[in-house]
Amino acid sequence: AKSPPSPGGGGSGGGSSGGLGGGLASPEEVRNRATFLLGLDISRGSLDSNSRQHLIHGSLPDHHVSLGDNQEGQGGENLGSRAASLARAAGRASAKLSHKLRRDINNRNHRPSENDSHSTYFDDEYGSAPSASRLRNSRFNMADEELGIDIAPSRSRFKRPKLAVAATLLIAAVVAFAYTAFWGGGGDGTSSNSSSSGGGDLIATPQGAEQEVRLYEIRQRIRDSEMTDVGDIDCLESKWADQPPTPQCQAVNWLALKDPMKVAPDNEYLLQRYALACFWYATFGLSEQTEGHDDAELHYWTDHTGWMTGAGICSWVGIICHHQPGTDPKDNIRTYDDNNLVTHLRLPDNSIRGAMPGEVFYHLTEIRQIDLSDNSLTGSISDDIGRLKFLQYLYLYNNVLTGSIPSRIGDCIDVREIDTSDNSLSSTLPESFSQLRSLSLLALFDNQLSGSVPEDLGTLGLLEVLYLDNNKFEGTIPESLLNLPKLYDFRINKNSLTGQIPETKQAGVLELLYLDSNGLTGFIPSSLSRHKRLASLRLFSNKLIGAIPSELSALTSLDHLSLEFNQLQGSIPHELLASLSHLSELYLQGNAELSGTIPTQIGELADLKEFRAHDCSISGSIPSQVGKLYRLEVLDVSNNKLSSSLPDISQLEKLTHLKIGGNVITGIVSNDNCELTKFSLEEFSADCAGYSPDIVCACCSECL
Repeated sequence: AKSPPSPGGGGSGGGSSGGLGGGLASPEEVRNRATFLLGLDISRGSLDSNSRQHLIHGSLPDHHVSLGDNQEGQGGENLGSRAASLARAAGRASAKLSHKLRRDINNRNHRPSENDSHSTYFDDEYGSAPSASRLRNSRFNMADEELGIDIAPSRSRFKRPKLAVAATLLIAAVVAFAYTAFWGGGGDGTSSNSSSSGGGDLIATPQGAEQEVRLYEIRQRIRDSEMTDVGDIDCLESKWADQPPTPQCQAVNWLALKDPMKVAPDNEYLLQRYALACFWYATFGLSEQTEGHDDAELHYWTDHTGWMTGAGICSWVGIICHHQPGTDPKDNIRTYDDNNLVTHLRLPDNSIRGAMPGEVFYHLTEIRQIDLSDNSLTGSISDDIGRLKFLQYLYLYNNVLTGSIPSRIGDCIDVREIDTSDNSLSSTLPESFSQLRSLSLLALFDNQLSGSVPEDLGTLGLLEVLYLDNNKFEGTIPESLLNLPKLYDFRINKNSLTGQIPETKQAGVLELLYLDSNGLTGFIPSSLSRHKRLASLRLFSNKLIGAIPSELSALTSLDHLSLEFNQLQGSIPHELLASLSHLSELYLQGNAELSGTIPTQIGELADLKEFRAHDCSISGSIPSQVGKLYRLEVLDVSNNKLSSSLPDISQLEKLTHLKIGGNVITGIVSNDNCELTKFSLEEFSADCAGYSPDIVCACCSECL
């Protein structure tokens, strides 16, 4: 229902000036006052025009009250019905009072003449009433009568005004009861001081007319902004008797009644302060029930300096605003004790728990950066994020977010970096990502995203980093992605992708390419050699076939090459080992049909730290050149067809793991080689078990 207008003044019941307790109020003011205090607009009952007239008459029938979302089951007490009942009682009493006042006022102040067409102050039966000041200035004065001043020829004329006084007190009692039941306490009429398992004690009670009007005006301002559902700012304590009040309700209550700054309802920065207050109440001090315990543990932010104090929001920790008014923008004064438009919300690793309210996205429209990473945020990302036209950096990684990535994120056309990795986001990628022409980093790894990878991502010409790994993507890898002109780090491993690795059409700048742990088939494309800067190539745990392309020898910057656990065939290209002088890790294990010998050129890999080629079909001997790999830490050639004896490796003082079992290597391990066990060699396994072992090893940690 549309809210009643703000009351013209006066306190609740009696005692304060104006309204019912001070000078006389018009019948319309009486009706507005009762309706306002009863909170019919808050109880969300809708009244049509006829019903409003019935309310003025004091005869509102039950069927005119629509309870909407507050309708409860049969047998349960209904908040809207109770409000309507109180409204009818107040309306009937106010109507009786208004008729008496009109008659007495007319008799004393405006005795009709023969030419008068009306005998009252009112234009019609329920027309406009005179102002309270006009009544207070009239010759008829209730205070005069209380003092016994005889201002009329007949004392009998004071009887009806005395009845008006009694009716006034009756109205005050009704309003006071309504005030207590619906503002100050629970739905059963108990005081707000009563203990409750809900959130009644979180809502302050307005004290006097000024606070009531302020609360009403701030609520109305927020309603008009359309940034919050009306039900979320419903601050009737009876509604929250058995559950905590919404963050929005608490934020409104704080702004109106608790905020020491007392920002005016029409202040241009009020909604900025409200949005941050919503964020605070949604995430600060939330309780987490511990299994097996009745007590709940409260969790607070690690740093909350300035928040929810009388200081300006531009001084709250994690908040940066536009430069301070009155200062030179070149001075870049962005943190100061005042309110202004927020440009940065940065509270990473701050023990923030709970769902991020949509108000943060709805009204902080000047924001450039949101960094709430490494917290415990829950819920979903609001679709209102599309309102942030100036957003450049969005960091929400390492939280507990769920739901889908909103399609309206494509409206953040100025965004440069998005990192929502390490959450539980699901559904498919929105096609609107293709609208983010300024995007340079997109990190979505470690989620539960599914569907196919949009081909249009390949149109983001400024994209440099793309992390889609460890999700549930299916389908093929769009060819356009491997041909992005500025993409240097592309990771789409640990998904369920199929098809072949796309061809590279032009020279690229890729430095890291992770396609492992999928279901990719076909050959390793030789066109990958066009990425001259490639430093790490990971293609393991797929279903790739064919030989290792010798063209990969052009990747002279390659540091890490992982081709293990595929179905590769042929031998290890000599050219590959001769050219990759910077290679530190070479993984070929688990390719059962990979045959041939270990090229002697392996001795030229001066930076090699790990060489794993176990469970293949490699034959021949271990080249003596291995003894020159002084940085080698792991040598695992177990379960092949190697023969001959173990060469001299006594100079490999950094070697920690040596595995040569499952071959036909023979001879005796020299004392010099055994000396390595006194240095760094932790694991040394060979075929040295049994009465007649293939190799005699006195220093092996494991004999097979």
